[in-house]
Amino acid sequence: MSDDDVPKDAIKDVLVRARSLVRDKWIKNFYFTYPGDDIERDEPQGCCAMGAVAWVLTQDGEDEAGDLGKEAEYCLMAELPSGFRSVESYNDAPSTTREEVLALFDRAIGRL
Repeated sequence: MSDDDVPKDAIKDVLVRARSLVRDKWIKNFYFTYPGDDIERDEPQGCCAMGAVAWVLTQDGEDEAGDLGKEAEYCLMAELPSGFRSVESYNDAPSTTREEVLALFDRAIGRL
């Protein structure tokens, strides 16, 4: 997959929308938590960084494992502090704060 396969605007849109979820509903150790039984309809009550990306993609009818999801994850991974190998491990690290996860999104969005 090359950088040209997925429009940067599409990646940026996913990251901006996912950041908004993280800002309002950030959690650790779970991709999502839901208030009801209908996960197709209900907005998550809480979500981690990659859970927010996955939720945005599925709401748009995209496959989270597809090219757009992979590119969004790669953008976040490129901005991880040293010592972290995945967005999930950074999100869930005991010392990581919501503000640090938001800053990760900001760095990734700023590079697009």
